[in-house]
Amino acid sequence: MWRRPQTAAAPVPDPTLGMARVETRDAVPTPIGPARGCPFAGRCSKVMDVRRTVTPLAVAVAPNHVVSCHLYG
Repeated sequence: MWRRPQTAAAPVPDPTLGMARVETRDAVPTPIGPARGCPFAGRCSKVMDVRRTVTPLAVAVAPNHVVSCHLYG
């Protein structure tokens, strides 16, 4: 089962199942200076060109659930 790096650290309710190792593509972006584009662009497996230059807007995808991602916006 594939898990996104953002949720891969969540504990597994059944310790006999274990967890798969998740590799990220790039390093964590620096917090210094203004960011351009999506903060996860360097680590996302579904990266698009727009993600490197345009910051995604927050979009409601369900009641009380908002995402900022070009895939869902």
